[in-house]
Amino acid sequence: MQAVRKYIQTYLLLISFFVVSMILVYSIPNDWIQKQNIISNETLRSEGEYPTYLYGTNAVMLDNYTDSYMINKAYVEDSTNPIYDAMYAENYARYWHGYQVVLRPLMTVFSYQQIRYINSFLLLGLMSLLIAKLYKVSGLKIALPLFLGLSACYFIIIPASLQFSSVFYIATIAGILIVNKRNTTKQFDLNIFFFVVGSITNFVDYLTVPMITLGIPLLIYLGLKANADEHFTFKEIFFYSLSWILGYAFTWIAKWAIGSLVLQRNIFLEAFEAVLFRTGSDLTYRFEAILTNFNLMFLNQGNKIGLVWMLAIAVLLIMLIIKHHDIKANLKLLLVAFYPYVWYFVLSNHSMIHCWFTYRLQLVTIFSIFVFFGFTIDFSYYRKVLTQLKVSIKKIISR
Repeated sequence: MQAVRKYIQTYLLLISFFVVSMILVYSIPNDWIQKQNIISNETLRSEGEYPTYLYGTNAVMLDNYTDSYMINKAYVEDSTNPIYDAMYAENYARYWHGYQVVLRPLMTVFSYQQIRYINSFLLLGLMSLLIAKLYKVSGLKIALPLFLGLSACYFIIIPASLQFSSVFYIATIAGILIVNKRNTTKQFDLNIFFFVVGSITNFVDYLTVPMITLGIPLLIYLGLKANADEHFTFKEIFFYSLSWILGYAFTWIAKWAIGSLVLQRNIFLEAFEAVLFRTGSDLTYRFEAILTNFNLMFLNQGNKIGLVWMLAIAVLLIMLIIKHHDIKANLKLLLVAFYPYVWYFVLSNHSMIHCWFTYRLQLVTIFSIFVFFGFTIDFSYYRKVLTQLKVSIKKIISR
């Protein structure tokens, strides 16, 4: 009962903060934003709705169409009052649009292009900090798998798209918090932590790849426990994941309720229609959505890329078979690898239509698989073999 009370208190505090913060940013006079709005729209028009600058693949396509909506949501031409403006969003009133808490103040000073520039420093800097912290704590065992997952989904272009960036900020900051807390005596309630992360994700995100804010920090937590030779259970994984889902879902429901009350229209009906559209598909289509996202992640530049991944995993499997630690204890790490495919199966329509960015969720799959190998293969055995091999080679050469 005490745990339920804690969830309710946290939930009410979060929703109160979300509502108040949205009203406050929409209290900023529109005249302060108008100049940067005009400049930003000129940039977006010149670039087009879905520009692709690098690598010659749809996997790096930017979503200027949605960024344009975000920029124009920041500027309210026919402002009525801050409360109404905070809740109103034409065809997208079912979303919180919490990104405006940061975007609207920034647009009083900076244009879209300048915000992108700032975004590059901040997001790449924070992710570099996280990887550095992971390397300091556990060497390559967690840091390298995360780097591989980010590289595979072209993380380098994420700061150029505002709508892509939000969830990566949340996932990165959540990961840093978990690493920092592992090194202190004062711990926090991880169930509440993941509830808060899920809630904030729903507040700022446009249904891009929200589950990375669960997958990345959860795998970091599990990896740090494995690194410290601490036991983790299926129960932990289940309840942390459930807490994230509850935070995400109930925050969305709160927006529908508050939005319906303020706007005097049935946001619940609009939301349910959207949910039915995004999830309503036959079994064949659901598996096709999984396959399409898989292909874009691993085969988007031809089968040679897929062969590289297959070769890497084959080599690691052979190493695992020859010499390993307790496979059974670490096997639970692989559970998180399936999260993206559950998401694609459930939200098949959304995952198929928007596969050019939803494929990035599979960075969690790569992260999970390589963390598993990192903690299960007995690398100390192979280091000894390499040392002995070097000695043997030197002896042969010196003869």
